[in-house]
Parts: sequence; C-alpha cells; structure tokens
Amino acid sequence: MKKVKPAEPLKARKLIRINDYTWIEKRPNESDEATRERFLQKLARADSSRNYHSE
Repeated sequence: MKKVKPAEPLKARKLIRINDYTWIEKRPNESDEATRERFLQKLARADSSRNYHSE
C-alpha cells in the first residue's frame, strides 16, 4: 500500500501561533490575522453549540 503524500511540501506550510499551546496551519492565500479570526470564530461557534448540563 502506497503512502499518500501531502498536496504541498511540508516546508510550504506555515503555522500561526494563537497562544503558548495552540498553533494552527495558515492557508497560503490568507493573512495571519484572517487565519486567527477564522480560528477564533470557529472556536466560539463550537463553544456556543455545546449543551451545558446544570445540576
């Protein structure tokens, strides 16, 4: 079975730092700030969609 190679070389990928523990991959045609904003919006949507159970 052959290994599936990534579409782009690993060196071409760029990581953006959100905080000390979180790094996300940046799209090639997107600015750093737009990448951070997209991540934080996605995080907020995920957080608001959780059903918190109160006892």
